[in-house]
Amino acid sequence: MFNNPVRNENLWYMTTGGVAGAFSALSGLGGGTVSVPLLQSGLHIDIKQAKSISLGVIFIASSAITIFNMIDQPANLVALTQAGYIIFPISIPLSIGVLIGSPLGVLVANKISSRTISYIFVGFLVLVILRKLMELIRTT
Repeated sequence: MFNNPVRNENLWYMTTGGVAGAFSALSGLGGGTVSVPLLQSGLHIDIKQAKSISLGVIFIASSAITIFNMIDQPANLVALTQAGYIIFPISIPLSIGVLIGSPLGVLVANKISSRTISYIFVGFLVLVILRKLMELIRTT
C-alpha cells in the first residue's frame, strides 16, 4: 500500500487530518505524531516538508482554539490575570520559549539530513509511547 504514492491526494490529506485530530484528542499527544508519518508513507513527502505542513496546521488549529478558550468562561477562576481558560503568567513565558526555540530548531533541522531527523522523530515517539505505557501501568 505504501510503496507508491496514493492517487487521491485530497482524500489522503483529509484522512490524515482526521486520524491525527482524533488521535490527538484521545491521547493528548500532538497530531504531528500521526500526520508526519502518514504524509511520509502515503504521499512520499520528505520529513522536512511533512513537518512544515504539520506545523502550519498546528498554527491554524491552535489560533482557533486559543480564541475559543479566551472567550469561554471557566467555572472557577484560577488567577486574576486570565482570560477564559488562558492564564497569562503561564502562557506568556511558554510562548516566548516557543518563539525563541522554533527558529533555533529550524536552523538545526536545515543542517542535518532527513534520515537523521527521521531517527530523532522515531526515538522521540518511542520515548513518548514508553512514558504513556508506564502511566497506564501505574494507574491500573
